[in-house]
Amino acid sequence: MHESEAEESAVSELRKRLGISVSLPSNGVPVVDELEDRELTELASSLVGERDTTCEHISHIQALRDHWRNSTARFIPLKELGPLLRDYQRQITRRHLENGGSDPELVESGSPGKVAYGFYHIRNVNQLRMDDIPKLLAEYKQLN
Repeated sequence: MHESEAEESAVSELRKRLGISVSLPSNGVPVVDELEDRELTELASSLVGERDTTCEHISHIQALRDHWRNSTARFIPLKELGPLLRDYQRQITRRHLENGGSDPELVESGSPGKVAYGFYHIRNVNQLRMDDIPKLLAEYKQLN
């Protein structure tokens, strides 16, 4: 077994033990379910201004998504970029899976008229530049 296979196997085993469900699309970016994205659920709860139970997570997350849809990049706090990026990737992955895993829009395209998701491959919010934030937010708004 190669080192990378052993590492992948160890990560898979840890996910199973912790009970974390992760979709792994073809680009290798793990996409965690929104109910298991602690940072997203905490941010959604703080936006709504109350502690939530599991039943309310979905409505609070939807309120956070509405907040992002109605915001400009200038007013998105840096602490929201991680959850925003992960939600962007999660929504693209869902769209991809709904299309039977054959959504050509996942790949950056130079073809006119084709939507390209230029930030889907980003593994960590630290890879974003400040001038990427308006573009990321614009793409996010197109997804919803």
